[in-house]
Amino acid sequence: MILFTFLIIGFLLFFVIFSMKLLNIVKQRNFDHTIAFFRKYLYVIFFSLFIFYILMVVLTGIYLSTYEYIYVLFFKTLIHLLFFIAIFNRAKQIITNLEVNLIFEESNADLTFQIGSYFIYMAIVEIVSGFILSIVNFMMNTTWKEFYFQVNTTITLFFAIGLILLVVSFILRKAIELYNENQLTI
Repeated sequence: MILFTFLIIGFLLFFVIFSMKLLNIVKQRNFDHTIAFFRKYLYVIFFSLFIFYILMVVLTGIYLSTYEYIYVLFFKTLIHLLFFIAIFNRAKQIITNLEVNLIFEESNADLTFQIGSYFIYMAIVEIVSGFILSIVNFMMNTTWKEFYFQVNTTITLFFAIGLILLVVSFILRKAIELYNENQLTI
């Protein structure tokens, strides 16, 4: 448990330092420097988030004594892994486009829309897995039959990130329209 506490503290410290450095770079308003920073740390960001997520699931699995829970958590983690890989690949494509100054391109809006959709799909996976866990808990409870729907805060987080990215995708599409109209008048 001490190791887990140190991992949490280390992750939070890394997150704070990373956020402060990112804010400092963005404050300079140097687009190329910001994109280079994202290119440099994209792998670190996604890898650390994924490792943190896996550690949380493993530690949760260790403390659960019911095998049915472990199977549901394993499949949920596997599905999230596939979504995280897809999100990572789309983010990498967006950064590559931005590096070569392909900013107002339909592909960036499409990639942003896809990333937002993946976050919403991950929220749906959380809801479905919570429902399955509730059914398993209901069926295993022999003393009294009460149905509790199990959810967590990641549903809200995934929905919020997904909706924000969908709105950003819509705004980017409108900006692309305006940019293309402006290019025609020049």
